[in-house]
Amino acid sequence: MKRPIAFLFFLIPILSLQACNPFTKKEETKPVSLSSVVPSVAPTLPPPPPATLPAAPVIISNNPSLVGTYHVRGTNPGGRSNYHGTATLSSSEKDVYKIHWQVGTVYDGEGKLEGNTLNVKWGTPTAPVGTVVYTLEAGGILKGVWYTNSNPNALGSEILTPK
Repeated sequence: MKRPIAFLFFLIPILSLQACNPFTKKEETKPVSLSSVVPSVAPTLPPPPPATLPAAPVIISNNPSLVGTYHVRGTNPGGRSNYHGTATLSSSEKDVYKIHWQVGTVYDGEGKLEGNTLNVKWGTPTAPVGTVVYTLEAGGILKGVWYTNSNPNALGSEILTPK
């Protein structure tokens, strides 16, 4: 008959008392191993379930060039409306990108790629408008969240897909 694991916890103090009892004659004391008294229960236990980890963001190594033309799909803050168009990324120095959007209105911006995050300040030719933070994902897709300087708590979203 197999004993439950709880039996082991009950038995350990008893074995310890027998081995450390000051009234036991020294010549009668023999070393006692737990495995000689209780058969191993390890083979009867099921293996632990495999560990499941939360999905981690994709980290793109060596910061590939993002230069090119992209399809743009976006949603204005509050989900009021959707927009689409194109964006062109160019680069004048390592990891610094200029973006030109044509999404009904024309916007321009500049930002720096750090790891897999592209942080861009954008606006019209006459005024800064806001910030967009893109995450670089597999396949060169950029997923972004943006806001305007006048209302930084209202967030829009945007996805740039390479053409």
